[in-house]
Amino acid sequence: MLLLFSAAALAQMAPSHDAQPQGNPHGFKRSSRVQFAAECGIQNADPATALVLSRSEKGEWKRVSRAMPPGQSDNSQVRAWRETNTMIEWHESPNGTSMHTGQFCYRPDGSLWHTLDRYADPVGCMCVRMTEATFNADGSTRERHEGYYTLQELKPIAEPAQAKSFPAVYEIKKLDQLPFAEFLKSND
Repeated sequence: MLLLFSAAALAQMAPSHDAQPQGNPHGFKRSSRVQFAAECGIQNADPATALVLSRSEKGEWKRVSRAMPPGQSDNSQVRAWRETNTMIEWHESPNGTSMHTGQFCYRPDGSLWHTLDRYADPVGCMCVRMTEATFNADGSTRERHEGYYTLQELKPIAEPAQAKSFPAVYEIKKLDQLPFAEFLKSND
């Protein structure tokens, strides 16, 4: 069941300038959707309430539902929650072995506030790159932490040689710049 709050109540729950995470609050550990949602000001991050999207190998995005499930060759999935702020979870496996995930929190004006990015390479280096950043409303970086860790134990390691071929960290600064932004414009 989707909970509805007044705009004023949601504005009070949404992260303010003073409430922004400082000093790498996730400590490069696995961050739960619920924890990230709370920081983002999302009160109901139940997967059943999310808008779910899928991308085909050809790069075409579509809305996913029971009537329209993802295709067998789809390589990317997004879940989105919209209250006052917008939270996005993006999971993709472009080559079938690596996994790139991102959690994003966008302010009501559509500017990126906070992101967690993970890129796991289980075949090449058996490691994961973890990046966390917060941004000012103008898009400038407020704080950024990045490190490389063993895949299983998350023990810190030096940057592996394979990291040069890793994809860029997800830092799409405006909600309307996301490749699936057209689907976020309505709540139907």
